[in-house]
Amino acid sequence: MDDCFDFFLLEDLETLESIERRSIFIPEHRNNDLNKLDEDDFRRRYRFYKGTIETLVELRCTKLDSATSRNHALTAAEKVLAAIRFFAFGNRQINVGDLHSISQPSTSRAITDVARAFAELRPQYIY
Repeated sequence: MDDCFDFFLLEDLETLESIERRSIFIPEHRNNDLNKLDEDDFRRRYRFYKGTIETLVELRCTKLDSATSRNHALTAAEKVLAAIRFFAFGNRQINVGDLHSISQPSTSRAITDVARAFAELRPQYIY
């Protein structure tokens, strides 16, 4: 019985060793739709004008910028664009992340960060 168990254990170990680790794709340059798209395409995709998004980024830039540049941290503009795309169309986070070349967990954190940063502006703009 023990020999049989050892055989299967060895077989499982050999299988695990033969599995190649999947590499994680981290793009060197993410698409920045603020620079890439013209005004009409940008408005169709985000339901805002470029100037409005730039103003939002400037208002909350210090709140949204990452404290580190490790692991290709998202910029404030990238976070705002991902969150606005999610808010505008209600797509799944994984789809929004794919459009912006970021992972689903990073998309989720970006949406949360942007929502909190904009909620802090509520007293200044909503009476």
